[in-house]
Amino acid sequence: MNKTLPGFFNLTESTVYRIQPLKETVSFKSIGLLRRIQQTKSGKMVFMNLLCRCPVGHHNCGCLIEPSRKNFAGVLNFLDYRFSEISQAYRIQYHDPGRRPIFQLGNYYCIEADKVVLSSNQSDYSIMALHSGGKLGLMNSGDEKWTIKGDFFDQLRFDDIVSHKGKLYAVENTGKVISIDFSGEKLSSQIALPLPGNSGHKKHLVSCGDLILVERYYTEIFDEYWRTVTSGFKVFKLNTQHRKWVEIKTLGGEILILGDDISFSISAKDFSGSKGNCIYFTESYYNKLYQNDYKLNGLCCRCIGVFNVENGCLGPLESFPGYSDIFWPPLPWFRLTSTGSSPKGLARD
Repeated sequence: MNKTLPGFFNLTESTVYRIQPLKETVSFKSIGLLRRIQQTKSGKMVFMNLLCRCPVGHHNCGCLIEPSRKNFAGVLNFLDYRFSEISQAYRIQYHDPGRRPIFQLGNYYCIEADKVVLSSNQSDYSIMALHSGGKLGLMNSGDEKWTIKGDFFDQLRFDDIVSHKGKLYAVENTGKVISIDFSGEKLSSQIALPLPGNSGHKKHLVSCGDLILVERYYTEIFDEYWRTVTSGFKVFKLNTQHRKWVEIKTLGGEILILGDDISFSISAKDFSGSKGNCIYFTESYYNKLYQNDYKLNGLCCRCIGVFNVENGCLGPLESFPGYSDIFWPPLPWFRLTSTGSSPKGLARD
């Protein structure tokens, strides 16, 4: 942290859960619901949009928001459901009292980091933050400032970061992946070579048992002005022995979720009616297509896309019937009670 600045860094955490009815029946045994939850400063637990860092109902967000606040008012009693943790996301901002929040990463400034990952044990932690310019900031427990490791980072542009099996990884835009060593003088070790050809436009890392690389492709279209739109994906699994990425044509029963600040995988069998072998992703162009709010199960879905890994089909969520069920299915067992009826509940902020 820059000691000449009077503010402080604030780290917040949100968690993605699989929610199930407390008492399973034959009908409800395989049913699950994905929700992202964050605790506010006041201690209140609020629902967040799954694929981005906005609270549910935020006016600037199209990633699964309710058509009206009254349709999502009330309290969720934690004691009525089973919660299984799926993934965690972090957000970090620099707060200067009385001024607009700003994030400082070395000599670079932005409103906040694009993505933050954390690795911790009982006594220590390490944080890695990705700046919008593709730079990495590193911080250990006890550090007073972010560390940018000299020219090494200045020569690279990173696309994504991930915490995988207790270690932190970063992927450069060529597909080369490094693991970050916080404890010694050695900055990093290269665990994956660049992708041959490197034809993709953006790289995503996903911890899915193995370390998975998703290569994202864009195309330009003209619609009043030129727009960059997602046109496809390729998925690779790391061959650790040869440090090479091997393309895979199927995810089997797995689903990959690529959010703005979080990426993770889930098993389709844990969510009744869901389809495996696909990727959910955000695409701002779909927001323009559905300015009047396309509704799915009571939700407005304007910038969620789906890609089928096996057949290559890609499009907005509404083009894939039933695929929205993992987010907010009309399930009879999931109910909100009136506000204030449960002191240990989760309420809409």
